[in-house]
Amino acid sequence: MTDIQEPPQRAHSTLSSVANAARLLKEFSKGNRALGVTELSRRLGVGKSTAHRLVNTLTEERLLEQDPDTGAYRLGLAMYELGTSV
Repeated sequence: MTDIQEPPQRAHSTLSSVANAARLLKEFSKGNRALGVTELSRRLGVGKSTAHRLVNTLTEERLLEQDPDTGAYRLGLAMYELGTSV
């Protein structure tokens, strides 16, 4: 089990929602192929409703996709497209 990460100190000019979305996506780079909303909420230290809004937005943008069988989320096709563009 991984520890809850404390969010880094932010400058006033940053958006916490964007920072939380970036932190959420980075959770998948730690060898986690699929994660549920409850686990993402715990790892990010945010409420389940916040985690749910984040995954809904990221899913709409194809950065995440939801497994229809388990309900867990994994990286989506748009992440692959972004990765191959660098």
